[in-house]
Order: sequence, then C-alpha cells, then structure tokens
Amino acid sequence: MVFIEDISNKILNTYNDNIIRFKATNTSKTVSHSEISINGIKDELTPNLNDEFRYNFLQIAKVLNNLNSFKDELNFNGIIHHDTGLYHELNVDIKIIFSDQTEEKETKKYKFLKSVEQVSGQKRIVDYRLFPLAGHKLSFCYLTYFEGYPYDIPFYSDADREIKVYHKKTQHEIKLKAKKGVNRLIVSNGKSNISLNDVLPLYIGHNELEFKINNEVLFTVMLKKEDTQCGIYLKWFNQSGAFSYWLFPRHSKNELKPKTINNLEYSYDGLKVTGKNGFRELHTESRLLSSHEYHYTEELFLSPRVQMLDVDMWQLNSKTNWIDVRILDRATSNKTQHERRRIPVNILFPKLKTQTL
Repeated sequence: MVFIEDISNKILNTYNDNIIRFKATNTSKTVSHSEISINGIKDELTPNLNDEFRYNFLQIAKVLNNLNSFKDELNFNGIIHHDTGLYHELNVDIKIIFSDQTEEKETKKYKFLKSVEQVSGQKRIVDYRLFPLAGHKLSFCYLTYFEGYPYDIPFYSDADREIKVYHKKTQHEIKLKAKKGVNRLIVSNGKSNISLNDVLPLYIGHNELEFKINNEVLFTVMLKKEDTQCGIYLKWFNQSGAFSYWLFPRHSKNELKPKTINNLEYSYDGLKVTGKNGFRELHTESRLLSSHEYHYTEELFLSPRVQMLDVDMWQLNSKTNWIDVRILDRATSNKTQHERRRIPVNILFPKLKTQTL
C-alpha cells in the first residue's frame, strides 16, 4: 500500500480536516474498494479515476475523541496529573480489496489532541517532544495565575519521561514524571495544601519557568503571578485542547430576567398565571489586558464549555464547585497589537428554579 499523503507522524487537531490519500502497491489488479476500521467502526471507500482513495478523519475523530463532552477530568492527588481525556490515539486498519477478493492491508496509529487550529494566523512552532497547550502557538508563552484560585499548566509529551522545571530567577529546579499525552502541572488547587509554590517558589510578578528534557530547554512559560483578590473566576476549554482560566473583577451588573408563563385555562380576567421562568445574567469587564492576555482571554467567546467557580478564593476546589454558564454572543475587537484593551463579558446562568403550576 502506498500513502500519497499521510499524517501518522504528526500530532493532529481533532477539529481540523485530517486527510490521508493512498493507493494499492499492486497496479496489475483491478481495485474494487477500500475498508477503514477505526475502533470497530467501519467505513467503505470507492476509488477515484486514478484508483486512489481519500479519507478525512474529522467526523469520526470528533466523536471518538470527545466522549466526555469537554468535561474536566482533573484531580488534585499530586503536583502533576495525566489527563487521558485530552489526548487520544486511534488505531486504524486499512484494506484495499481487489476484484478477485485479494487484499492489501496496513495498520496505522494516529495521534489526536482535542484541539483546533485556525487556517489564518501564526502557526505553532514547537518541539513536538514537549510543548505547552496554553492558548499560544509558540514555545515561549505568557500565562497569568491568580493566587488563591485553582490553576494548572497543561503540556504535551510524546513519551513517558522525566522532565525538569527550572525557575531562572531563583535557580530552583524540580523533576517531574510526565506521561505520554497531556499532562497538567498543578500550580494550585485553590487551597494551600497542594501548590507548586511548595516545591518551586513563585513570586508576585513574572516567573520564568523553563521546561527541560535533560538539560535542553523545550519550552518556556512566563508565568505572571497576581496577588490575592476577589473576583469572578472562569474556566473554559481552549483551542489548544486544554483548559484556561481568568479572574474578572467582582464589580459587575447582575440582572434578573423573569418571564411570565401564561395559560388561558387557568386565567381569570387575564390576571392569573401558571408561574414564572427566570434567568440571571452577570455583566462584567476585564481589567486592562496586554496583547498576550487579550488573545488568551478572547478564546473564551469560542469555547464549547465555560464554567464559573462557585466558591470564594482559598476554598478547596472540587468538580462540584464549578457551574456551567454560557457566554452571550458579542463581538470583541483589538485595534492594535500593542494597545491595552478591556474585554466585556456577559454571563448567562442556568435557568432558575421557580414555582409553577
């Protein structure tokens, strides 16, 4: 079997087109069709006029790589968490069947992150052995951590290995055991009993953290630590295939939007109603953002899942502390790359519980 176009040597984005093209090695026989089997799911392909086959993984990868509907599987049992919900390998059996019922077979493995990449814009420039999944496309990324809130730094490793994280300012270094796939370095669980600061002290301001294999720097995170403050803390699934976080100011506008439920069968003189529905909206706006912070935060508007922390800072984080919210559609703009901007956010809460007939 000859692969005219193959992607088995790449790290793939689940939500982009991922296309392979192949044909039979034996050109003396008449090609009938091809069968592709992925996790027990079979597709049958017909050849084009040149006896070539084409297959796009997009539709099946969207299903098989997101069985948990973007649920966060993070637990806080240690300083690093191997997240099996964010990286998947699909084993693919490919057959070309000839008219005489003989076959050519090939087995391939395709590696998928639960990510998407835009057609336009800066492409990812990374070392594919180890790279961050933090909303940025480069091996040097800027992140912000708000003290007192849960936060993690996600990264991909192409193998089980020991890595080092080196703080350039303090010259402290720690060793971590990363696993193949997506790993999440726990900066904080929202309380002081699990914190990166215990083993790698972080200062208010910028902390330059180098992620190494042996003594080779694979990528660098400029982690800006902000002091303790109250606010509205959001978490969302980002386009890199992991989770992002941001703290919005507490000062906001909170609106209750009721809606009357009418039913003529129970009304008298048009005054009686069967109950009320209600929704609560929260309107807030970010502080002034740098260009890096703006591009990081604007992905919130495209995220398929957004949650808000429902406890105050310094409270132990668990999965029940997060509630699903919806970010109302609106346009955002950034006039120039270097101008500091604010991002307004309108948050819609789940439908309120009300008394109805």
